[in-house]
Amino acid sequence: MYAEVILSQRFPKHLGIFDYTIPPSLEHRIVSGSMVRIPFRSQTREGIVIRLKKRGIEGKHIKSIIDVITNTAVLSKEQITLADWMAQYYSISLGTIVKSMLPPLPPQRHSVSKKLIIIPRPVPTMPLSPALTRALASRESTLLIMPQSYKEYQSLYCKIFSEKKGLQLIIVPTREKINELLSMLPADRHDDCIVVHGLLSNNELFRIWEQIKNNSNAIIIGTKSAIFLPLHSLHRIIIDEEENQNHKQADQNPRYDVRTLAEKCRDIYQTQLVFVSPAPQVAAFYQTPRSDHFYLKNSERRPAPIELVDMRDERKRKNYSMLSEKLEESISQSLSSHCKILLIINKRGSANAMMCQDCGTTLRCPVCSNAYTYHEKSQELYCHHCLKRAEIPPFCSTCRGTNLKTVGYGTQSVETHIKKKFPLARVVRVDADSEILEDTKGIDILIGTSSTARLIPNFTPTLIGIIDADTFLYLPDYRAVERTWQFIKSLIQYPATCIIQTYNHEHFVFQKIINHADNEFYTTELEARKKLGYPPFGSLIKLIYKHRDKKVALSEAQRLYRQLNQLPLSVSLVTPLKPYQHAFWQMYVVIRFDTDAPHPVVDTVLNAIPDNWIIDRDPSSLL
Repeated sequence: MYAEVILSQRFPKHLGIFDYTIPPSLEHRIVSGSMVRIPFRSQTREGIVIRLKKRGIEGKHIKSIIDVITNTAVLSKEQITLADWMAQYYSISLGTIVKSMLPPLPPQRHSVSKKLIIIPRPVPTMPLSPALTRALASRESTLLIMPQSYKEYQSLYCKIFSEKKGLQLIIVPTREKINELLSMLPADRHDDCIVVHGLLSNNELFRIWEQIKNNSNAIIIGTKSAIFLPLHSLHRIIIDEEENQNHKQADQNPRYDVRTLAEKCRDIYQTQLVFVSPAPQVAAFYQTPRSDHFYLKNSERRPAPIELVDMRDERKRKNYSMLSEKLEESISQSLSSHCKILLIINKRGSANAMMCQDCGTTLRCPVCSNAYTYHEKSQELYCHHCLKRAEIPPFCSTCRGTNLKTVGYGTQSVETHIKKKFPLARVVRVDADSEILEDTKGIDILIGTSSTARLIPNFTPTLIGIIDADTFLYLPDYRAVERTWQFIKSLIQYPATCIIQTYNHEHFVFQKIINHADNEFYTTELEARKKLGYPPFGSLIKLIYKHRDKKVALSEAQRLYRQLNQLPLSVSLVTPLKPYQHAFWQMYVVIRFDTDAPHPVVDTVLNAIPDNWIIDRDPSSLL
């Protein structure tokens, strides 16, 4: 007998699987998924048996397995199937995938199990619709659930937590989100709950693997790596905040998207997949059958007032402050009434787009329609997608006005301005990497980014002010409109008056927001995507090259671009928004192809990419 063995270490994508003979004395102990000890070059290493077979590679001397480390399989057949698929789809070595899936070895010393500490909070709930209740009871389907308020969101999870029909896996985008869901957990499910995230020790991870084996009704709440757990008796996979970019592994291999892996796991485990989001990705909305879309609408809830403020009118009235007269007046009234205020600004506004402050026109590349980025050093406009450069025009092409300026504020500048404007107010700034703010009693005004709301569960504002709602629209990325939609939708779930400041008052994304026209937004955005061949109507692969020498980085990118441009694929050479980071220069080559393109063609292209390039399939951004 022979075994195909994968070493649990990173290899170039073309290497990683090796044949070994199975000694007769070990044949009865080795199964697919066993961890074994093998000779490898001049060392003894650990590996995982992927497959058993009767014949090895002919004409070659094949070494023998030395010993079996574990008596049972450490990877299930479902995990091996997922690893095989990932290695091919993401064009990465199987060893790199397996290394991400392997449990830590049993601890050498006894360790005391830590009891999960859960701080419950009052959870007001509402009954779910009969249609959604029936859909959740179904096993073989994909659901897209869109809560329109936080109360609806809580009601959904209370229903999910009450079920005891098998293992439930809930994937959340951040560790902070774990605590939020734990607070909704009923007392009788505390012992069934298992928490998984990247800061756990090896001993804690080993105990979790044992817990999952022994509790077929467990509720697993974890970040994206939890998808690699040995999920037996799997009843349901839930992707919470489906729209969140943190579901994509963007900074190291394997660069997987847990939403894509969840879809594959749905088929492997024959289980139910649920996406939860108030504003899901355009692709998820399109790919989920319309009959499986569920808007949770509380009949007792009236939509909170939403008001658009046209900042062009403010400039015409000589108001050059970051606060419109309407927002400033509303803040004053709220402070007088001792009400809490949440002011939101996204740091990503530092992209420095240039626009006309008279008519709101953003200067865009005439080739690909992405927003130009203003480069202060060269004092020119630059398109990071198609590399076109342009001088700053003397006037706006739309209204002939000369008031062209860069746009974008940061949280610190807003905090400084608010403290000067309202010196008696108690103002606190909270950023995305801040700790959860448990005590908010003495705070009048909270200032932060779009992720701030998730860090302040005890803060209930009656007024929300979005200082610059155009932030994402300025980004030179095909998902700019989608992210603007998601950014605002995540905020208007509060039962609070929302004032949105924009220079693009007529833009359809804002009009659909104030009219609560969700389906119309997705229809309009899908039409635009279809014309340009962007997902879900096309697929993207971002190839990344990094080098300490700027000339080498550009030269290598141009070489690969010319090579790929000879193939029947759409290829672009792209300069990142930040081409120099961490002492390396980087360039992107973006491949765009039809979603229905034959897999062998794509696989052939990816297999030909040199190992010193990073392959990012289905990138969350082209910036």
